[in-house]
Amino acid sequence: MSDSLLMLLEMIEEVLEEAKRDVVTGSSFDYVPAPNADKNDPNVVEIDGVLYVKKPMKFSSRGSSSAAAGKKGEENAAEIIKNYFRENKLTNKYSLQITGGSSANPDLKIINNLTGEETKIESKTKIGSSLDFGQGGLEFVGGDNNWQLKASSNRQLNLAMRDSVFQTIATQLPENANYATPEILQQLQDELGIKKSLKAFDIQQSPVKNFSHRIAGYYKDKGNKYIIIGDKILGLDNTASKTKIPNLGDNQIVKDEHGRLLVRFKDHQGSKSYTAAMRPANNFPKNIGLPIEEALPLIFP
Repeated sequence: MSDSLLMLLEMIEEVLEEAKRDVVTGSSFDYVPAPNADKNDPNVVEIDGVLYVKKPMKFSSRGSSSAAAGKKGEENAAEIIKNYFRENKLTNKYSLQITGGSSANPDLKIINNLTGEETKIESKTKIGSSLDFGQGGLEFVGGDNNWQLKASSNRQLNLAMRDSVFQTIATQLPENANYATPEILQQLQDELGIKKSLKAFDIQQSPVKNFSHRIAGYYKDKGNKYIIIGDKILGLDNTASKTKIPNLGDNQIVKDEHGRLLVRFKDHQGSKSYTAAMRPANNFPKNIGLPIEEALPLIFP
């Protein structure tokens, strides 16, 4: 099975796991057509001659199941941006496409129809310790640091791995996870002192040096200019922002103690993998960024 297919399977299974967890939710508003509404109602707006009633819209709460949970977050974020365009009569100027899903593409792409300029946005509407800020396949090489990224992995993960510090693993794991037998995996769990399913478990973790730079760079390298975290937007530069929109890469906003590099094992119906993922720590700040309703007029005037 190819590395790209393994990565896709990992992303799908991660969405399934995260859908079962609590998340921090944000809210904005949806505009529902209401031709008979009272124009004097403060919750009613008129757009291009059509009356709409404004109703609260949640980003995403406790997930249901299936990979639709991740897609729903992208759709909610996209709808909020579309509503902003409709409310401000910008639908002729801007168009929006959902381009992410389980692929490596940016989640949202907004096109300025007048200039052709594209603005790409990553959407992470869930906040929690199970949120991935980039992941890649690993090989076990033993020695002092145990792990080596596969050649196809992102450069930001390579930098994170370079500075990671893992406790030496004594269990003789195979380089390729596909050759890890239940007996070897049980021996590894015994060494680590954990009791979990042999199908999927965390092996070890390390602090990440320059965590904010790594995760901002990961999504900037994918072509994104902004990222949505919860119900707020951040830029992806590594410097202090010159606008009201903070930059995720500013290490004064997200300090190193807020992140970690997690190594895990998974058995995807017989196809096995070791994976590294940059993830928030439990103390990851929940209120970073500028609220979407304040950021959109700055990004899309």
